[in-house]
Amino acid sequence: MKTILVLVAALSLGSAYGQTGTGGGTAYRSKSGLINIASQNQEAREGQRHMVEFNSLNIPSFIFALQKSKTKGTESDNDTSSALNLNYAYTIHPNVQVGGRFNYYNGIFANNDIERMDVQVGGWFNSKAGDLKNSAYVSAHFGTGFAQTFGDRGGRDDLWLLTAAVGKRTSLESWGVNHVSWTPEVALVQTNSTSNNSFDYRQAVEFRLVQFSVLW
Repeated sequence: MKTILVLVAALSLGSAYGQTGTGGGTAYRSKSGLINIASQNQEAREGQRHMVEFNSLNIPSFIFALQKSKTKGTESDNDTSSALNLNYAYTIHPNVQVGGRFNYYNGIFANNDIERMDVQVGGWFNSKAGDLKNSAYVSAHFGTGFAQTFGDRGGRDDLWLLTAAVGKRTSLESWGVNHVSWTPEVALVQTNSTSNNSFDYRQAVEFRLVQFSVLW
């Protein structure tokens, strides 16, 4: 936790700044090069205006399956399952991205017929204006959703979600892979149920080491 706070403080404040006027705004650059904030009227660079993320939690995908399942003591059951996972961010300023995440699943999980959906919106502040593929960043997302379990012991929980993260992108161009950055991050995740039917809350610190960003 102390490490996260130190990183956030470093990104927010920096050790020292140089200031230059840029006609309609002010640009800031730390002497260490850690933080580079563009003027307020500056536009995002071409090739770094769009982003999607890939990790075990938010791989963009669409899956539809026809399946047959059977549990002990019951007859087999024909069913369908579907999953849809999307995420996208747009650069509105050389330092700032805004975007959203959508996740949906409907099918059999652990012998239970379930349906889950959540949608989140959020933003990223990047320390290096114009070089998002190699930038450190802080991000925050919040949203809502539900988790429904069907059957005699089923129930529905309405959820709200909050995620705060700090990470660093490193371009893989030196490995011959364009537009892709390795993006490890540490995230604080909070999920709460507003109905407390079968679920109360989840709090977690997640170390997302196998994560990549695609920028174009």
